Amino acid sequence: MSSVVTVQVSPPVFPLLENTASVLCKNITDWKLHIDKREMPADLYPHPLQLATLLEAANRPIHWRSASAVSCSADSDRANTERAAAVGKSAHPTYDWPAHPAILALIPHWKCEPWLSRCLTSLLHQTHPLTHIVVIDDASPQPPLEIVKKFANVTLLVAAEHVGPYRLIQSVIDKTNYDAYLFQDADDWSSCDRLESLLKTARTSGAELVGSQEIRVLDACCQLQAVGYPLDVNRALAHSLGHALLHPTSLLTRSLITRSGGFATGLTFGGDTEFLLRVHQLARVVNSDRYCYFRRKRPYSLTTAPETGLDSPARQSLIRAIKQRAMAYSQAAACQKPLDSSDLRPLRVAPAVKLLHKGGPSLRWHTQS
Repeated sequence: MSSVVTVQVSPPVFPLLENTASVLCKNITDWKLHIDKREMPADLYPHPLQLATLLEAANRPIHWRSASAVSCSADSDRANTERAAAVGKSAHPTYDWPAHPAILALIPHWKCEPWLSRCLTSLLHQTHPLTHIVVIDDASPQPPLEIVKKFANVTLLVAAEHVGPYRLIQSVIDKTNYDAYLFQDADDWSSCDRLESLLKTARTSGAELVGSQEIRVLDACCQLQAVGYPLDVNRALAHSLGHALLHPTSLLTRSLITRSGGFATGLTFGGDTEFLLRVHQLARVVNSDRYCYFRRKRPYSLTTAPETGLDSPARQSLIRAIKQRAMAYSQAAACQKPLDSSDLRPLRVAPAVKLLHKGGPSLRWHTQS
């Protein structure tokens, strides 16, 4: 039987900015590989992305292990202590995580067939197992049934119409009963200890929304970059409305989704930013200090396509509207005006979309006893 292949990409350590995301390293060259030397001589080790392609072609999964964004374990422990101390000064109560939370991984899917297998493999090999994993296809002409069928423990739901990612995930959240939800984009993948790391950070900080640091993947030039995010997201957003958390890296409680009214299901892009700028007013939000998420930067994704990209007129107009609302929340808080769920309702909403079960285990639906 072939041994497990473990890869750890190790960015150099740089200070994390306190207020927004920043590219800390434009080309990561340090990485570690654990494999039986009889299987692959040391002088044949290629770049980790090339290695992944070679091994996956041979049906050999890789366990990608996270690396810390701080210099040593003592710094990591100190960061967790500082986060815990910040909670004591926060207006938001701490969240008491269950000892064994039921967690569903949500993967909205649209034209990501080339990358879906690595995404699912990474979630199935978590050191802290997920309760369930679901791929929610956005009414593709050909749903990824053949890919998902290779993973017996993964559920495939198919939307009856093309509606965008936020309406997909909210429809599943509304119909299921889990303590928390783990987000994942279909063209990205996770470190094998991602959920373990997020839960540890969540329990230490009492946060209800927890993200992580990012390894950005530039496939075209076979390059990896380190992107750092502030550890205390509440403090960062109180200072400025920057890019303080990457939505697909995150773990989110059902409690916070319910209190906030959920995602703006009437949006087809930008809904993650809209959600974050509302919910940080209601709960503790933090980031793990570990690089747990590999995010692929590619053409024609929602953030790069001409119609919806970060610099597109439509995106810029939406961001202005979202930030205007967020500044109104901050002004109300400065005047000590209490905010409730009606003040923080989603910007635009749409009805739930019909979802068809196409394969895999049944989820924890509300109708189940």
